[in-house]
Formats: sequence, C-alpha cells, structure tokens
Amino acid sequence: MQALTTKRAVGELYNLGEEKLYTLAQLARGVARALRHQWELYSVPGNLWATPYACTRFFDLRKARAHLRYRDRMIPRDGLELTLAHLCQDRPDEDWTWPGIERPFDYQREDALIAEHGTPIPD
Repeated sequence: MQALTTKRAVGELYNLGEEKLYTLAQLARGVARALRHQWELYSVPGNLWATPYACTRFFDLRKARAHLRYRDRMIPRDGLELTLAHLCQDRPDEDWTWPGIERPFDYQREDALIAEHGTPIPD
C-alpha cells in the first residue's frame, strides 16, 4: 500500500516480504504456542518431501525501507496468533490439496518418513 501512495515509487520495483524470517520449526513452535498445544518436531531430508507451505527465499528489503520507510506493522508472533484464532473460529471449507500433494493430511506417509529418516528437533 505504501508503494501505491508514494510518488517516489512510480516506476520502481520493490521486494515484499517479512523483515524477520523463521524456519519451519520456529513457525511450528509458534503455531503450537498459539494453540496451547505441544508436539514433537522432526527434521526430514528435503528431497524426500515437498510442500507448498515452505518458502526458502530471502528478499532484500533495504530499498523498500529506504524509499517507503517500510516496517512490519505487527510483530510476526502476534500476526500468527491472530491468524490462527481467526482460522479456529471460521474454519475454511477449502480444498487443501496442492499439485503433487493431493493428500495433504496423509499422516501415515509422514510417520513412515519420520520412522526411516527423521531426526528429532530439540526444543
């Protein structure tokens, strides 16, 4: 929105992203805290699974911060908690499938991957 309302932004390109990035383990722990839940986390080699939910790209936000005075408006932890509270109240009736992941809640497959290749992630 800042780029749309700032004259200096005309003709410029800006990267969009979070100022602070988290690992999937950190996000999973944040979800668990927000839901007051506890679970064991395991690391599995990335070549054995695919997910549309993981973004491993890092973006340089210096230009957006300098030109637009861009800053995250909310602490990511607070945003995660608000999002989860909303999703828990208004559960989406969406199709959660994704190309290559037609059964996103196939826990038998996850359990087999963990049993054969999983490494526990310490707290």
